[in-house]
Amino acid sequence: MTEGSAGFLIPWACLMDPEVCPDKKVYSISGQRKTFAQALGNSCDIPLSQLPTPCIKGDMIVVRIDEADYLASLEDCKTHLHGRVILSKGDKPLTHLDLTKKLQLVWKALGPWKAIPLGKGFYEFKFASIEGIRWTLELGFLKLSLGLLRLFSWTKDFVPATMKSTKAHTWVRIYHLPLEYWKPRTIFSIVRGFGTPLSLNGHTMRKNRGMFARVLVDIDLLSPLSDQLLVERPNFAFVAGEEYE
Repeated sequence: MTEGSAGFLIPWACLMDPEVCPDKKVYSISGQRKTFAQALGNSCDIPLSQLPTPCIKGDMIVVRIDEADYLASLEDCKTHLHGRVILSKGDKPLTHLDLTKKLQLVWKALGPWKAIPLGKGFYEFKFASIEGIRWTLELGFLKLSLGLLRLFSWTKDFVPATMKSTKAHTWVRIYHLPLEYWKPRTIFSIVRGFGTPLSLNGHTMRKNRGMFARVLVDIDLLSPLSDQLLVERPNFAFVAGEEYE
């Protein structure tokens, strides 16, 4: 075997011959040649003495990370959001590239942003500013050609594999609602009392049927589900009934 750069052994002597490999590049820092691993880039240049020493607890290997490094990473995440692509049964999964192209049309005024896939339909979104986060969160949901993108605040220790969603989409009927209250903004304002409005069905949009307004709502199953709520305007109020389909 032939000794190569910085003690790395090359088993094929011909590879050290510049006439055989004339395009072979030599990597060096401060006059010293790099090892093969260093030449690959992004190699670990932190001395092992500065890294935590693993230990054994029971049948598990345990490492303790540096708290200062973790807090610095938390600071980097202050302009992040989490999101999840929600599809109906039978819908074709949306690729990362497809989602990015669709969001570029909606978020083009936000400045630079990045979508990082986390698996199971979850994403982490990195924005350039806090203002971008506030604007995006106000949207709550984004309609896609297939499914919806639900956005929510960033939380630490977020692991999609252990996420247990308590949210559900359901159609809700709003009874005892006079037709002058059937503008989409008014209906969505009423629905906001017990969930996040997503869309109206076609009959409600066109006011074809006046028995009830029908709204698709994102609700939290851990919250109590009311069957009525009080709707107020100046000097007047009435009770609207709710039925979850």
